[in-house]
Amino acid sequence: MDPIKDRVRRGYSRSWVVRKYATIGLWPSEDRLCRTYWSPGASILDIGCGAGRTTIPLATQGFEVTGIDISLPMIRKGSGFSRRSGVRAAWAVADAADLAFADCTFDGLLFSYNGIELIPGAEGKAHAIDESWRVLKP
Repeated sequence: MDPIKDRVRRGYSRSWVVRKYATIGLWPSEDRLCRTYWSPGASILDIGCGAGRTTIPLATQGFEVTGIDISLPMIRKGSGFSRRSGVRAAWAVADAADLAFADCTFDGLLFSYNGIELIPGAEGKAHAIDESWRVLKP
């Protein structure tokens, strides 16, 4: 594994970071954008979802959300909260540069906050964007 990617994974696996990202929620600008461009029932891929900061609010608004993150502790925290609160969402540990989804799977995609910045190098970021386009419906 790329040493930078491994450092990101370890950093976002720290317990205090996981707790922080479990409590923030959608920012007003994110909420406005999602409600403007997506309709309830749309299938959304939430890349770099962390502990569910964006996944859970989107699911409660009626979107069919799949949250992915490179950090297993983040996914465990988000999926555990989701399960306990009855919020339906799919969760998976995954790498944004290697998405294990078929072409044209999702109606929308969210790569919120600083997730794209944490992908190593310009080439890595470009590959993640290519993968994002690949899994989006036309």
